[in-house]
Amino acid sequence: MSATTVRVVRLTALTIYKTIFLGTVFSFGIFSAVMGVLAAFGVNTVSWNGAHVHGVGGLVTGVLIGAGFVVGGSVILGTACVFGTWPYSKFETVSISYLHAPGALVSEAPAPIPGENSAA
Repeated sequence: MSATTVRVVRLTALTIYKTIFLGTVFSFGIFSAVMGVLAAFGVNTVSWNGAHVHGVGGLVTGVLIGAGFVVGGSVILGTACVFGTWPYSKFETVSISYLHAPGALVSEAPAPIPGENSAA
């Protein structure tokens, strides 16, 4: 796999929120689902109002708590990242390195930047 680096003026807010959301789903979301499954089997992993919840209630509660963490964490961290990268983009461009997907068509010529005049 070959890596390519591109320089961008700024990342859109939607790109930042999507990245943060996916990161929290695959961390907090999976963790809380596992804790909910363990609670369904009687392990004291999920509590609500100071009491441990077991069985199907523990599974549902664990998943709902995880969903709250995912949404809340995405909103808070995403907003912080959006407002943090905004002033940074005023002074410096952002470099992004990525790996090409297997079988992806890779063009050698860079795509034109909208609003830029390429006629010399």
